[in-house]
Amino acid sequence: MNNILNNLRHKLTNRTAQLFLFSTVLFLTLCSCSKDEGAAVYQNKLLTKLVDVAADGSVASTIFTYDANKIVSIDGAGKHSIFTYSNDLITKIVTVNNVNQTQNILDYYYTNGQLVKIISSDNYVMNFTHNDDGTVLYERLTIDANHNLITVYNGKMFFQNGNLVRDERTKGGTASTIVSKEIVSYQYDSKNNPLGNIVGYSKLLDNFKFVSVNTITRTQEEGRVEHLDSDQIESSVVLYVSANQYDDAGYPTVITSEKSFFEEQANHVKSQLSYN
Repeated sequence: MNNILNNLRHKLTNRTAQLFLFSTVLFLTLCSCSKDEGAAVYQNKLLTKLVDVAADGSVASTIFTYDANKIVSIDGAGKHSIFTYSNDLITKIVTVNNVNQTQNILDYYYTNGQLVKIISSDNYVMNFTHNDDGTVLYERLTIDANHNLITVYNGKMFFQNGNLVRDERTKGGTASTIVSKEIVSYQYDSKNNPLGNIVGYSKLLDNFKFVSVNTITRTQEEGRVEHLDSDQIESSVVLYVSANQYDDAGYPTVITSEKSFFEEQANHVKSQLSYN
């Protein structure tokens, strides 16, 4: 009898251990799948449609088309843009005005994966210099009738945690003692930039705020005129604050602000965003 009881206890113990092991493996598998699915949603979420709403109720839609995570085209109410890649870098953007069918071509040039020059068919050039401290210097030059390069403005971009936090731009004044400046400051939350998963898009420094990893919540634009001979400063400041709504993955679905998210729109109220 004791042998029978001992054998039964042994079988029950083995069965319990097997069930525990099976339950543990099943639990870990489900957790792993859940984490993988969540990561996939985060990595692959792409902005597909943007609807800007004005104060009078009118709307303007912008459609984003992709090949995997690479942008193919952006179709807005006023223009259509087509993108060309070399590996994972955007090297050309062709934009056609929908009204008069005029075309602008931007060619992008990189060194070690960093943008260093843009040449536009609209007769301007932009140069970028990447500093060791993470700041970026830039200048925009126009080409006159004699093919001379004339500086339009130069600037400096400051980054923090992958976000553009300040952009200082200096323009030529009417006299050598007058300096005109534009200073734009940005604040962010911890949520995702709607354009952040587009391959190569964060390299396009001429897009300024769109190269950041998080969502903008506050924009301050300051215009300043400095009189060097008298140390007098004239300035004006405009402040835009955004109230944002997000989906479960942390991507904005509604951005309510007088400042439009993507393209400038008069009397803007909010932007509605949809993803794949």
